[in-house]
Amino acid sequence: MATARDPRNERVGPSTADSPTDPPGLAVSPGTGSSDDDLPVCVGTDLLGLVVQQRANGVHVLAVDGELDAITAPLLGACLREQSAANPVHLILDLQAVRFLGSSGLNCLLEARELARQVPGMHLHIAGVATRAVARPLEVTGLLERFDTYPTLADALTALAG
Repeated sequence: MATARDPRNERVGPSTADSPTDPPGLAVSPGTGSSDDDLPVCVGTDLLGLVVQQRANGVHVLAVDGELDAITAPLLGACLREQSAANPVHLILDLQAVRFLGSSGLNCLLEARELARQVPGMHLHIAGVATRAVARPLEVTGLLERFDTYPTLADALTALAG
């Protein structure tokens, strides 16, 4: 069950109310993303935690906690589509708390890259590549250089502020 505190810093977790169009285990609020307090909010499962945060200057942060595999990658994909609909200038995908990044997770990242290219003015960034669980699969597959990457979220925010 999701609990709402501040929509600009929303921690989401297990959901019991799935929409028929969303992947199993995921509920997405119908927010329009038209204002700072109306961000679409993604609700994950016990396998994948998602935190959506809006920062200054059109920066949205989507923090991922858990394992990105065949079961959870569709959940992240649905959340990325919702966040993209909010038209952020920068969407930072923070993978620092990801414990496993499988081929389905890698495909999800490639789909996110293509999605970002389709949204005018939107830039996708990946933070958290300092962890072996994230860096190694990206390096081995040659995908690391296809993304704007940063060791930590703080590094990404610093680079975007400057």
